[in-house]
Amino acid sequence: MNQMMSHSKVQVVMLRGLLKTWKQPIFFDYDKNMTVELLNSIIMAVENVGLQIYTITCDLGAENRALLKHLEVTPEKTWIRNPFDEERKVYVFADVPHMLKLIRNHVIDDGVLLSDNTLVNRKTLETLLENNGKELKLHPNFSQKSLELNGPERMRVRDAAQLLSNRMATLAKRTFPEKPSVARFFTIINEGFDILNSRIPKDPKNNLKSGFGLLEKIQTKKLEELADLIGSMRFQRIGKDGKEISKLPLPCQLGFLISISSLTQLFKDLRKNLNVTYILTSHLNQDCLESFFSKIRSIGGPNSNPCASEFRYRYRMVLLGSCCRAPKNTNSLFDEDDYISAELIEKNDLFCESETLTSESDIEIPEDENLQLIENTNIENESLKYLAGYIAWQLKRQGKGIFGTPSSHVFNISAIKDSWIHMLSRGGLLFPSDEIYNATLHFNQIFERNIDRLWTQKDIFKKMYTVIKASQSGKVLDSWILEFVKVRLNIRLKYLNSSKVLSGVNTKKRKHFHKARCVKTLKVDKCYVKNNE
Repeated sequence: MNQMMSHSKVQVVMLRGLLKTWKQPIFFDYDKNMTVELLNSIIMAVENVGLQIYTITCDLGAENRALLKHLEVTPEKTWIRNPFDEERKVYVFADVPHMLKLIRNHVIDDGVLLSDNTLVNRKTLETLLENNGKELKLHPNFSQKSLELNGPERMRVRDAAQLLSNRMATLAKRTFPEKPSVARFFTIINEGFDILNSRIPKDPKNNLKSGFGLLEKIQTKKLEELADLIGSMRFQRIGKDGKEISKLPLPCQLGFLISISSLTQLFKDLRKNLNVTYILTSHLNQDCLESFFSKIRSIGGPNSNPCASEFRYRYRMVLLGSCCRAPKNTNSLFDEDDYISAELIEKNDLFCESETLTSESDIEIPEDENLQLIENTNIENESLKYLAGYIAWQLKRQGKGIFGTPSSHVFNISAIKDSWIHMLSRGGLLFPSDEIYNATLHFNQIFERNIDRLWTQKDIFKKMYTVIKASQSGKVLDSWILEFVKVRLNIRLKYLNSSKVLSGVNTKKRKHFHKARCVKTLKVDKCYVKNNE
């Protein structure tokens, strides 16, 4: 037992369906590094039972970089020969979500120098933060906390995706009109990650998130732009003698370049040999393995670092389905693929090709967005206009009336070209009507005037609704006020929990404060709406 508990790590290999949603751990060993011989033996064993290996995925830690070096994998040659059949290629992929986290970390810690000598670093992000607003933000998920991530927080994909996002690109257009390359940096990385992490065959809101191959021309063009950006940028490394420009590409850059090249070659190979029409690129990352380890850790409750014997026990529990509840906190988006079972085998659901979708001509192709140079406008007014548009969208969704116009239906572009909604929208956001926008401005003034007095009282939702309702002289729908109070209270809640108001409160109490406020607000909300109906 003491010998088993002395192991420091475990190597796990998992199979995953490329065209179907199943997964299966097939190998684990303690203190074992992946070698060429071990990799070839695993591929041979899998091929001998009738499954075909087309790809392998790993992160680019030191041990895996050594493996790729022995395999002679480079951005120019991203495949190896299949040891079972020398005529077939096995394409190598880096874990793209992990590469995105590393890009984010390097931007914050070191800074990145673009090809036109524009520097994007922590100071750039702090300037964007200053222009994002305080409580009513243009980018709600961008705050000081986004720049102060430590430990496990730096490993969450969602935080990295929110920082390197389309909203950040739009905010950069607004903040740095004289530096379009800053906005272009965020735009290209966001679009490239959308393509390299697609999860559904056809995304109705963002066509770039559709399966790779359905929009092959535009998706390939965007990936080429990403490859050019990643290959040309250099990170500043802080050394003993000050900052020096890194001359060689970092592992995160090589990972993106390898994955981009492998994806385009893999799709051509599958289309030729298996008549595949698209690939869900999220099947080419390590989310399934990350969720597996999250389950292993969560089974033990507070004991998230099992010893070797405990790992073996938890491994069996996961495979048997005894503890398959999704963990609350994971480094990646939780993966919901099924483990191989008798039911899946009976359905012959392991080898089926992907469902056939229509070709490129049946999908609306997004046009390239031109960078717009605009002057700064009042951040709070733009945020309130966006909030009014959101309320209008909620009321439309609930069937309570139409109080806005889709941005794709606004023809007087000159009147709205400086608007945050116009810059951010892909055509689906609503421009609020003057009536609901003016009502939102009035609601917010009353909210700001009374929130400090009501915040510590019970039934805050009901009291705030009553105060706003009493201040209305004209005809204002109750649904407007109810929706505004619900959204605005949650914005205030989020602001307090991320601001210096609670900076002196320890983490446990802070989480309790957030939970208590949420429960009180939302319970009253539901009861009050029900009574009025």
